[in-house]
Amino acid sequence: MKSKVLIVFAQDGKKKADNIVSKLRENQFDCTYETSSMQDIGVAVVVMTKGIDSDATAIKVSNYCDKNQIALIPFVSEKQGKSLTADYFLNNHLWIDNIEVPLNDSVEDLVDLMKNNFGILVTKGGKKIDKLTQQKQSLAKNISKSKASSSATSSNIWKALTYIFGFIIVILVAVIALSQDHIDQQLQQATASGSQLPEQKLSTTLRTSENPFVGHWVMVEYSDNQYRPTKDDSLQLQQSVAQMIGRCQMVFNQDKTFSRIGFAANPEKGTWEYDPSSAYLKLMPTGGKQYDVVQIQEIKNDKMILVVSEKVDNSDIITKITFKRQN
Repeated sequence: MKSKVLIVFAQDGKKKADNIVSKLRENQFDCTYETSSMQDIGVAVVVMTKGIDSDATAIKVSNYCDKNQIALIPFVSEKQGKSLTADYFLNNHLWIDNIEVPLNDSVEDLVDLMKNNFGILVTKGGKKIDKLTQQKQSLAKNISKSKASSSATSSNIWKALTYIFGFIIVILVAVIALSQDHIDQQLQQATASGSQLPEQKLSTTLRTSENPFVGHWVMVEYSDNQYRPTKDDSLQLQQSVAQMIGRCQMVFNQDKTFSRIGFAANPEKGTWEYDPSSAYLKLMPTGGKQYDVVQIQEIKNDKMILVVSEKVDNSDIITKITFKRQN
């Protein structure tokens, strides 16, 4: 069995990396900083400071670990901005909190995780798999004290979607009960003329930066960095996302009206515009009194990614939803 523990850090994380190595070696773990040869690496620990996002070594190690199914444990020491690197580390792996938890306690959490689960980490690759989560529940309970408390997974997803799209969503059962025929009827209604919409204080001229939005978009992916410590939470997340994929849809029209379907029993309409300087998409639902504002991380001919940040129990929750253009 591969036995070495690789410690990865950016320059601003060296002191914490040294602290981790010292403690792991006290507990008989063979640690190394060397990345030239990783054949004997069983687990990699990445010290996540602000500098890690652009660190070439961290990117190299993450690619190697993903390709070779090597366990990777993010040791999160500073709040992370919106980036694909942060999404990869926080959404796909079990991670240790050192933002709100003192360093010594966080290192002890890491040591406990390694001592109790090293064999599983090495053989299973360290992803958020149910078996590993189940076997480390006692440790997860300690770690979760310093993190936002998790409510039901589906409720968290719908809360994020409600925040993003600014309207009350009916219970998940009602959404899943929508037949495809019903969705097709909604789509036909949604793409009808927007002349019945009340006048809104938005520009009516379609600018060059807004052209890519026009069309029919279907949700294909959802992710967030909400901590979910139990097997049931992880399983419910997977089930809820699978049920929403393809059913949650948005239509942006040339006349600056929009519709969203699949979220509630009936489609909702409104008006929209895009601010390219801030990358904010502004939505004004019919009858609404204020804009719903989301940030566009990416907009291409066939893909659109919406990102929103919110505070939940003093934790920064980042939600990302990807849509694909429907031909």
